[in-house]
Amino acid sequence: MWDTSPSHHAPALSGVDIDCHAMMQSDGVSQPVHLVNVARHAVLLDIAEPPELGAMVAISYGPTTISGQVEWRQGERCLMVSPDEINVPDMIGGLLGIGAQGRIIA
Repeated sequence: MWDTSPSHHAPALSGVDIDCHAMMQSDGVSQPVHLVNVARHAVLLDIAEPPELGAMVAISYGPTTISGQVEWRQGERCLMVSPDEINVPDMIGGLLGIGAQGRIIA
């Protein structure tokens, strides 16, 4: 699905580029996060202090929470993979008027 080998580039996701601010919780610490791309089972994040590889995290935006594990990180970016399917159309609908403030990048 994506290449998580060490590189200078984020893994390629076949998802939707978005611009959304949310909150992430990891190890009892909550911090703001910027959602960059969302796919059926993964979210690419831009965050000041990314969690360690293997960390379990929860991302909350509006009334929705997505949980998963950090499987790639470099600099201020990381990839959270969720065992549950992320309802991308519902997430985009939320960005268009319900929940988090953000926008879809076409």
